[in-house]
Amino acid sequence: MTGASTGPQLDGALAKVNGVSFRCPYNWDAAMRTRINEGNTFYLDMHLGQVAQKARQGQFGKPDVAIIEAVAVTPDGQLILSSSVGNSPTWAQVSDKIIIEINTWQNPELAGIHDIWGGVRMPPDGQVIPLMRPGDRIGSDTLPIDLDAEISQKGCTSG
Repeated sequence: MTGASTGPQLDGALAKVNGVSFRCPYNWDAAMRTRINEGNTFYLDMHLGQVAQKARQGQFGKPDVAIIEAVAVTPDGQLILSSSVGNSPTWAQVSDKIIIEINTWQNPELAGIHDIWGGVRMPPDGQVIPLMRPGDRIGSDTLPIDLDAEISQKGCTSG
């Protein structure tokens, strides 16, 4: 499952080695499409906007690992996400473990650009997004993670 678009460097490469058993929410890669059409990769075509809520509700089961792209991790465990936010907050919330990919190609000045808010819900639990003026912010410009939990899960020690 993904939280946004992926390219042939991910979907295509994984499809060529039969590295994906389930693909959601959509696909455009030719190699992945072949795997899906041959019945080698299970595929659920759905609107990207539905994935986060269904994942939080447990409809896909509990993910073992989330891979989240960031430009940096602050000392207090805040991820400064890259230009790829997508469903990253949901994957961080529902997954057992998180792998953080630090993308050095992305500009570190992305810090502060995001407005990450976890309050979005689909009907019947929907609510009005509380943005009233163009400059309003409702969330955070970073994504918090529990560094202690991640360190203990990996069996690392500090010092």
